[in-house]
Amino acid sequence: AAIVWHDTGHSGDPCNSCNLNWAYGDLLGQMIQQAGPTLNPLTLENGMIANKYSRGGWEATGHDPTKSLELFGPGDYTALSDFREVYWDASATSDIDGKKGAYVSLNGGRRYRQGEIGGDLSAIPVSPS
Repeated sequence: AAIVWHDTGHSGDPCNSCNLNWAYGDLLGQMIQQAGPTLNPLTLENGMIANKYSRGGWEATGHDPTKSLELFGPGDYTALSDFREVYWDASATSDIDGKKGAYVSLNGGRRYRQGEIGGDLSAIPVSPS
């Protein structure tokens, strides 16, 4: 988002949450490109599945908690294919807007695919009474 912001003549940085919107636009562009010259639902599906589109993920990004795993497969059109554990802390300062109240990652922001995490909830902090 910052590259586009600067390329269009703006100074400073765009809003802290602008990268989320940019990520969706980037994915849409990738999907259209994979569909080829005849854009319709079937060519889009075939392009994303046949080309085994995949981006991001815990290992591939060097353990970057901000980069989700995106991939598609037969019957799987959601793209987002991993998650991280978080909890809400009303006293934490948000990295997005600098205000009080933020989600705090557990386990260093570790991202997991389905089936990779156990049922242990010991890392969740206990709120003081």
